[in-house]
This record gives sequence, structure tokens and C-alpha cells, in this order.
Amino acid sequence: MQTQTNPWQQRIFRLSLSLCVISFLSATFTIYAYWREKNQTRETAKNNARQQAISAAKEIDNQLRKLQNSATSIAHDISKGKLKDRQLLERLKSTIEQNPNWFGVGAAYASYTYKSQIRLYAPYYTRKQGKLQLLQLESFYDYTQPGKGDWYIHPLASGSVWLEPHFGAATNTLLAEFSTPFYRLNPKTKKNIPSGVVFANYSPDGLKNLMNSLKLGKTGYGFILSKKGTFIYSHREDWVKEQKTIFQIISQAYKPEKLRVPAQKALKGSKIEMDFQNPLTGQSSWIFFEPIPTTSWTLSAVFIQDEILLNTKSLHHKLLLINLQIISFFFFLFILIFRAYKGSVRSL
Repeated sequence: MQTQTNPWQQRIFRLSLSLCVISFLSATFTIYAYWREKNQTRETAKNNARQQAISAAKEIDNQLRKLQNSATSIAHDISKGKLKDRQLLERLKSTIEQNPNWFGVGAAYASYTYKSQIRLYAPYYTRKQGKLQLLQLESFYDYTQPGKGDWYIHPLASGSVWLEPHFGAATNTLLAEFSTPFYRLNPKTKKNIPSGVVFANYSPDGLKNLMNSLKLGKTGYGFILSKKGTFIYSHREDWVKEQKTIFQIISQAYKPEKLRVPAQKALKGSKIEMDFQNPLTGQSSWIFFEPIPTTSWTLSAVFIQDEILLNTKSLHHKLLLINLQIISFFFFLFILIFRAYKGSVRSL
């Protein structure tokens, strides 16, 4: 009995074997190239995200310092007598007109300091539906009373301060506020004593406009935390309105201890960066915490890794090529497995 070889079957066998090997090697090489480029792209994207977070924190700090410096300048001019009481309203009005993201600016005098026959005087220019409005805070409540006018009492006693977010009693709006004292000469002691405060503030809408003007990439978003971790700005408006803290949100997360310690360090002024995977969506993210020195607040920027990598055309093309090469490999392997032993024909 002899074995007779069919030439065509031999050629098909050899061609299939060659193409199978070529497909396997090509797929292996492309997978390595994809893995290498993905890591490089990931590292580059992370560096870019880090720089965007740093730049955003600096820009926020610059804008908040501008508000602080403006309020301090008004207080200084009142203290030095450069700004007369009759000129105050015009100065307050022109200041807020020049700063469209601010919610309001005002001054509050200590009892009988503005005029001997007037106990309290607190003009406050604020924005309502895009228009300037002058409010007299003393007509709404006694701001010298503890629990009602902490924005007035604290700086008068201890000096300039960025306050924790609070609802303005006259505007019923959550405010991020800076307040600084001004001084008047006491005729008896001949010493300057705190005689009122100048204050300026942002509302959530103002901070939202400020954040929207920053460059956090197509997949990035940010939020601002107070010294105690309270949300001053967030894409989740309910967190701001309900004055939630980051620790309340973390406590609801998967493995909260992974986030709690970094958040605590960040609120103390440390720069923190970490990888985080959302247990609900499965998305991998980078989280950066950057200090805002002027206010001792913290900016947190979040970037979705998966979206950044998916938006890379080169990686997308390589992934398609890998799929085609793997399909080719298994196609030719299938031919080999089911036809290799049919390459010869038995004859009598």
C-alpha cells in the first residue's frame, strides 16, 4: 500500500502554515506595540492632566486673590481716610461692576460708627438675575448678633478670613465669602480700633462660571473644597446646596479608607494624586488634589482614563488590527487542524 500525495493539498497546507505563523507573529508584534503605546499615551495623558489641574488651581487662586485684594484695598482706604463714607457706595458699585463673576461686595459698620445717630449701617451691592441691587443688611437682621452675623463678628475679632460656605440671610444664597476689618481712630485712646468689615463673595453660579472657563480637557471635571472639606463648587449641585463634605461622599464609596486618608492630607495643603476605579461604572480615573493657597481651599480635578485612551486614534487603529490578525491566525489554524492530515491520499 502506497501513500499518494496530492500536490494541491500540500500547497494549501504549506501556505496555511506560513500564513498562520505570519498572523501569529504579526499579532504578537502589534500587541506589544499597542501595549507600549498605550503605556506611553497613558503617562503622557497623566502628565497633561496633572498640569491642567495645577494650572486650574493657580487660576482659581489668582481670581480669589483678586477678590481678597479688592476687599482689602477698600478696607485699607476706609482705615486711612482715603475713602470717605459718602464715597463708599460708588466704590462698592464700581468694584462689582468690574468683576462679573462676583456675587456681591459690601461693608458693615460697627454700632454708631457710621454716624452717631445711626446704630448699624451695612450697604451691600449684589447681583439678582444679572442686575445690580443695593441691599441694606441692617434692615434684614442685626448682624452684630452671634449666629446671625458670623461673617461680621469673626473678622472683627480675629482679622481677615475666608469663611466656610454659608447661606446669606438677606439673599438666601450659598456664599463663599472673604471678610476683612477696617479701623477708625478712637478719640479717647488715640488708637485704631476695628470699626467694621468689608466683605466680598462668590455664589455657586459665579464659581461655576469660573470653573467652566478653565481647561480641564474633554474628560475632566473639578470641584472645590473648603478647609473643612465642604463642597464649595461641584458638578453635583445638590452636594453644594446640602453643604455636604467630601467625607460624607467618601463614606458611601467602595473601600472608603482608600480615599479618606488622601483627602485628609489634601485638606491640610498637600498635593495628592491617585488612581481610582469607580466600582459602579468600572471606569478608571486619575484624581488630583491641588491646594489653593490664598483661601486654604483645595481644588480636586478628576480625569477619566478610559475616555482619554479611547479617544486616541492610533490606539484604536492598532486594536482593530490586532483583532483582524487574531481572526486570521485562528482561521488558518482551523485550516491546519482540519486539513493537515488530509494532505496525503491512500491508494492500493
